[in-house]
Amino acid sequence: MKPKKTKSPPQRPAKAHKRQPQAAGNQSGRKILAGPPAPTEEQLYSVNALSKHTGRDRRTLDKILVGVTPAKVSGATKLYRLSDLQATIAAKPDKALKEDKLAEEIRKLKLRNDREERKLILRAEVTGILTKIYGELTSKLDQKLEMEYPAILVGLDIPNLRVKLKQLNDEIRAFHHSAMQAFPE
Repeated sequence: MKPKKTKSPPQRPAKAHKRQPQAAGNQSGRKILAGPPAPTEEQLYSVNALSKHTGRDRRTLDKILVGVTPAKVSGATKLYRLSDLQATIAAKPDKALKEDKLAEEIRKLKLRNDREERKLILRAEVTGILTKIYGELTSKLDQKLEMEYPAILVGLDIPNLRVKLKQLNDEIRAFHHSAMQAFPE
């Protein structure tokens, strides 16, 4: 069985901070070691160090930091400022799965309501109506242009030809107007 591959190569951690002994007054007289220094604006972190610091998964941080220019590149390790990460996280909208599901349900309800109110027409209905209209128009044009008009137009002068073609144009427009009645408002 092959091990699963991750989407991004593992990041090398930034150099660890050495604990500095701190002289503090305690009763035993021993020196107390202080924890790691608090992060400052100028400190640079690798993605792995940011992951440990923020508690977010490294792969998630890789996705968040896409497009963010690293403050420094040391070998293959990209180092970022904590403030850059915080600004990027603040700039991206945090959409939860629940919100996405709710938005999808609302979209479906709107579509269903529009369909019930006949604001939406199914594609099959529109295709059927248009096929019927253009079929009738094609047969009417074939009849007029191939059968009737050649006999009528023979021997007419140009002004009379224009009158006859205007009549044909008016018939086509009247047919178009009647065909539009198939789409009620």
